[in-house]
Amino acid sequence: MNKVWLKREKRKIARIRDIYEQKIGDLKRKMDMAKPYKGVMAGQQIKRLKSQVKASTQRMLAGHPKPRPDSYGLEAENYDQFEDPDTEIEPIPPHEMRDRRERAVRRSLEGSMLEAKDSYDSEGRQPGDPGYVDA
Repeated sequence: MNKVWLKREKRKIARIRDIYEQKIGDLKRKMDMAKPYKGVMAGQQIKRLKSQVKASTQRMLAGHPKPRPDSYGLEAENYDQFEDPDTEIEPIPPHEMRDRRERAVRRSLEGSMLEAKDSYDSEGRQPGDPGYVDA
């Protein structure tokens, strides 16, 4: 009789252990999958800040469109066309303004290169180099 009773008790204990192990496993999975409080709060703050940025951007854009960066030079005037006092002032197109700027930069760079070339002596030494001869 003791053998039968012991077997029955072992089955009961095994069944109860399995039930509790399953519950513990479920709770562990829930804990692993749960978002931390700080993460949830950070997500809400990010959403709120994004909506504030969007609202302020919409307020700033309301009224008139912002000019494109390449159109800033359109207000510049071409004074070379004044042969006649009755001639109207015409704005310079952006591509011409860009070409003029490029030419000006190229000229200034060429000028600095010429000055640098002039400072070398016949043997290629600069002022301050040992053996530099001022011509």
